[in-house]
Amino acid sequence: MIKINLNGGYIIETFDDLNLVLEKITVGKNPTKKNYGKETITRLGYYSDLKSAIKSYVNRTINEGIEATNVEELIEAITSLEQYIQNICEQQNKIE
Repeated sequence: MIKINLNGGYIIETFDDLNLVLEKITVGKNPTKKNYGKETITRLGYYSDLKSAIKSYVNRTINEGIEATNVEELIEAITSLEQYIQNICEQQNKIE
């Protein structure tokens, strides 16, 4: 069973024997809604392998959270993200 906690409230975990899911944990911010202040988990996608799930996480992270004003900053941010993912995968391999 795989469960990898990632930055930004993302989780990759085993869904069933054939699939992994990418999920995001958020906290309700609208005081008029019933989930205000409560954690909710949103399932973002199903993947047949870890590589695909990680690719989706990387794409979402780049689109949501990288503030770059030029190409060099973008490359630096992506390289940092790749190193982070590599470290997570190495830790996961040590656990299994």
